[in-house]
Amino acid sequence: MLDYVTGPAWDTADGAMEASIFIGRQMIAARRIASGVHDESSKEEIEEMRRQSVVAYVQTRLTNGVVEGLNNKTRMVTRRAFGFHSASALIAMIHLVCGGIELDPPLP
Repeated sequence: MLDYVTGPAWDTADGAMEASIFIGRQMIAARRIASGVHDESSKEEIEEMRRQSVVAYVQTRLTNGVVEGLNNKTRMVTRRAFGFHSASALIAMIHLVCGGIELDPPLP
């Protein structure tokens, strides 16, 4: 499932490293702008990263929609699980809901 979610960028160590570096650069530039310690090069760097992100989407058609959907399901299960007595019950419920297991009980 994880390979399907993360896509081909994570299939190789090089792809994972490039993605990690790219995300790190974006976070550093965003922190500089948020803290007020920025110059025009920071803004230009952010704009260039946005352009690269759009180009990457057009080339690969990969989005984070699957991850967002999985996150939403997990949060809904967590909200329903407030009466559970242990974390293992919550984890079992998440596996049941997100694992793709189809339970068809026999009809009476």
